[in-house]
Amino acid sequence: MTYRSSHWLVLAGVLSVLAVGLLSACSASVGGSSVSADSVAKQAKAALDEKNGGDFPDISCPKDLPAEVDAKITCTVALDDGTHDVSIVVTKVDGDVVIFGTQVAGEPNA
Repeated sequence: MTYRSSHWLVLAGVLSVLAVGLLSACSASVGGSSVSADSVAKQAKAALDEKNGGDFPDISCPKDLPAEVDAKITCTVALDDGTHDVSIVVTKVDGDVVIFGTQVAGEPNA
């Protein structure tokens, strides 16, 4: 399996998204019907590292991400103020390349 990152900021609704949390996107090549949880976590972290110009904390994903448009999983990340949800949503599937958005919640979990 090969992976490649394509980091970009979604311009639609950027002002409202920035008020909620960090948003980034990435892609991964898959050999089956899903992207492994480990690959999603690594790609999401890499995208957020690039966006924030530094070493973003590790992200943990509980399950694989289906290679289907609009498929969603919720991962987590431990930040200084607590554990935040990280929403992962598939925006495009092009052959064996899955493109997904990554959004960190602005508030920690209760």
